Amino acid sequence: MVTVTHFGETIGAEAPDREMTREGFARPRRRIEQTIRSESVSASLWNELSWMFEDEKRTALSDEYILRQRSAALVNFDLSMRYFSTLSRDEFDSALARCLKAGGFQQVSDISSFRGIRAAYVLVFDSYCQFYVGQALDVAAAVVRHWLEPARFDRLLAGSEYESVFPVDEFGPLDNTRIFISRAPDRHAVQRAGIAASNRSYCLNRTPGGTLGGTELRDLPGGPHAARLWRRAPLIGQGQAHELRARAARIVLDETQDLHGLTRLPSGFAGGVYRCAAPGGRISPWSPISTVAGLGGASIERRLRALSVLGQDIALPD
Repeated sequence: MVTVTHFGETIGAEAPDREMTREGFARPRRRIEQTIRSESVSASLWNELSWMFEDEKRTALSDEYILRQRSAALVNFDLSMRYFSTLSRDEFDSALARCLKAGGFQQVSDISSFRGIRAAYVLVFDSYCQFYVGQALDVAAAVVRHWLEPARFDRLLAGSEYESVFPVDEFGPLDNTRIFISRAPDRHAVQRAGIAASNRSYCLNRTPGGTLGGTELRDLPGGPHAARLWRRAPLIGQGQAHELRARAARIVLDETQDLHGLTRLPSGFAGGVYRCAAPGGRISPWSPISTVAGLGGASIERRLRALSVLGQDIALPD
């Protein structure tokens, strides 16, 4: 793959995907950079989290965790992609304009001149009707990190796969079609102002930005991407949901059964998601994929094959 120049920065042949793909999304990585220290959590929580790791020092993620995490991330991916495709371009442009005006952002075509510059910035992903508001001590370096350093595998989701806002660092450099920068003295305040003027339907930020206090994301119009979409999924009753869970579990747990029987389950929505009715009128999301991934009574290999049948190909790293 040849090198390309994007916003004045050279992207080498060794770089990851230039544009985001489902296959390249949430690539499993076993090692984590920041480990959990036993003295920072209670003894009960330390023991409760042990299944996530394969070593005593908690620096290497287990096969069990990697399987569940990437499976959940792919459900979130499918929900998010379908959601992005439903968004209004005109409403996106209006939401972006409000953000840019609130922060005093100006469009730039070359970020190389912003090396070492403290500022707030907005990354725009036009094909997905999404933008992200950030701030950094070195704007150019921060933007390149977004492009080239994928989201930490254990931080792909903030909350459940049905609620998490899509991770900005999983987009490729060429997905980033426009950049705006504000060099106002208080970059934290600018970031917060830009986010506060946004609509969550079009904004990739997971936190309010800036310093603590002020507008919370839940107070903004719109809502988390995947969460807004699963609420359109088919509604099934509590009894039907229980039967679907039981059928999926029987197929996977019984080694004599053909895993292709999973394809005869009702297809559901994006990511195979349903809305399930529960006592008291509460509605919650559910996917057969999530049930299969969490079946600890089945071997890792059996579940990997089952997930492949359901459209999720997961390769465990060395």
